Amino acid sequence: MMDPIALSSLSDTKGQLLSIFGVDVGNHDTKSRHSTFVSGFDKSMVVNNLSKEYLEFQNADEKTFYTSMTTPFNYSLDKTKTEDMFILTLMSIAKEAIARRITLCNGENIVLAIGMPPGMFNAANISSYEKYYKDRSQNISFSYLGVPFRFNIKRIAVSAQCWGTVVGYSHLAVPLNEVYIFDIGGITIDTFRLRKGVIVDGSIDSYEEGVNKMFAIITKTLRQETGIRFKPEDIKNALMGKENLPNSQVQRIKDMSYAWTRDIFTKMLTEGAEFRITPVITCGGGSLLLDDEITRVADELNFFKKLSIKDNKANAIGYEIIAAKGLLKLSKEEIVDFWSQYDHELAS
Repeated sequence: MMDPIALSSLSDTKGQLLSIFGVDVGNHDTKSRHSTFVSGFDKSMVVNNLSKEYLEFQNADEKTFYTSMTTPFNYSLDKTKTEDMFILTLMSIAKEAIARRITLCNGENIVLAIGMPPGMFNAANISSYEKYYKDRSQNISFSYLGVPFRFNIKRIAVSAQCWGTVVGYSHLAVPLNEVYIFDIGGITIDTFRLRKGVIVDGSIDSYEEGVNKMFAIITKTLRQETGIRFKPEDIKNALMGKENLPNSQVQRIKDMSYAWTRDIFTKMLTEGAEFRITPVITCGGGSLLLDDEITRVADELNFFKKLSIKDNKANAIGYEIIAAKGLLKLSKEEIVDFWSQYDHELAS
């Protein structure tokens, strides 16, 4: 395994690409190119000796610890109202830097590439996100897993969710004359149409119908039927094929998940979507969880074609590509080739 490299020692294109960090702070998980973790933490003045997964800040004469949790925070529509998104972003940057085998401890300048739901993607919200990070971007200093970090967020590049995913997987969409994109997350389903690789005006929309809502409906129904207090994690595990419940309950969960999925796509059909002549590409963590159910719905509703992007880190990777293309004037192919070679080096 290659030894860690100081980012400050790299001044070429390699250093520039390694200094761009795509971070997707979701309401359930936070993702980067090489990491995924639950969007939740516990803040304490005392270290949790049972966990090594914490950020440690030294302020004046006291220390503050932010320890990773296994359950996400409650839903937040405007993530700029609290410090939570910033702390989760720092955790993601730290995890990603370690995965890239680089050090960020000499006051290096980095680029943060982020996104927001396409239904929120406008000048006012972009400005709000940029200000949120810029107000906190100088002289950031902490330690993670005992590794010291000291850096500055020099630039913030904001793009739209879904679009980030499509950029990384444009080979799926570009050959098609027109295609629907569905990003199913924990809280929202974000959708738009592409026509010859260009977003169709007026087609961008966000529905507050993410899988967390489905979890709540199913757990309530199961409690009424069985008296058992199921957790969202139980529903998720059942859909992922983990054998933690009796077969009858797993089947009930799958049936309700299918009915919920069918209702979502039927609603969109009644609003004018035409899946019988236009291909559909699904992405996002929710689409991975419900892939079997979506396939079943696609068959029953006579979808013309159903494709899927099965990498839940695709948005974060896409944010990096968008930022690198704009800031470094590199082609997508050059960026993808770099990461293919670099990941090979990391693995060797």
